[in-house]
Amino acid sequence: MPSLSRLRFGSILTLVLPLLLVACNNQTPSGSTNTNRGAAPASAPPIAVSAPNGGTKAAVSAGGTLPADFPPDVPIFPGAKVLGGQSGSGPTGAGASATSTAAATPDAVIAWYKKTLGEAGWIAMIEVPTPGGKSAFYKKDGRTIAVKAVTNAETPPVTSFDIVISDDTPRAASTAPAP
Repeated sequence: MPSLSRLRFGSILTLVLPLLLVACNNQTPSGSTNTNRGAAPASAPPIAVSAPNGGTKAAVSAGGTLPADFPPDVPIFPGAKVLGGQSGSGPTGAGASATSTAAATPDAVIAWYKKTLGEAGWIAMIEVPTPGGKSAFYKKDGRTIAVKAVTNAETPPVTSFDIVISDDTPRAASTAPAP
């Protein structure tokens, strides 16, 4: 059964993410690829939410950027266009995700992550074919990365891929009083 903090985090993201996706333009002004890990463009300010007791935090970004606290040791596929991301943490763990597109096949995206993450000490757990693409899972130091890549129906074909990172290391409970 999901913990209350995970349900709150999920509720926050469910409410915030659709608003960002509707309100934000996914291209840089020049139409170029933007994999900036820094601040979002002025038209797409990142949103950060914290629970009153300080135990649960969430951040969402769009418009070509990742949240500032996106794990720096998780690479983004070369030449990918980052559409946005989210991150969060609570007493039961932390997580982050990124959504991107690339002019590559799903197999090429998964092969790159397998090689790159393997060189960084991540252990490949499983690769699974999915409709229109492939998913792969990696593990290291109590964290799991899931990469799902699928072909979009565009001309020329473009691969959309999501990276989800979960850290199952429990956090110390906050001592702040609940509201």
